[in-house]
Amino acid sequence: MCSPIWQDHDLVFCRDDGGPWHPDHVTETIREMIVESGLPRIRPLQDLRHTHATLLLANGENAKVVQERLGHHSHSFTADTYQHVMPGMDAAAASLFEDVVFGDSRESPTSDGRGGRGGPVAEK
Repeated sequence: MCSPIWQDHDLVFCRDDGGPWHPDHVTETIREMIVESGLPRIRPLQDLRHTHATLLLANGENAKVVQERLGHHSHSFTADTYQHVMPGMDAAAASLFEDVVFGDSRESPTSDGRGGRGGPVAEK
């Protein structure tokens, strides 16, 4: 039940009356929780925010969704900021492109060892 003096500010971290905590109080409280949990030392809110975004993007979430969750001004800013931490993205994009272009009709290299996808090989 809310206090009769409740102020709804739509905050994630708030005092008993709904008012805002000083940011240093929130940071220090989270830092204490991290130490008590035995997790490695991190910059609490900044590192948790980056971890949140990185894990979502690394697991295929759309940059627009992550942008909205973080409150960034554009999804391109989010992509530019975070996608460098996902080294497998280029290989995944190449594989996707290959699947789209060649589909499931890919065959193993030709029996004469020249490679290719089972189709005609241009002679030199």
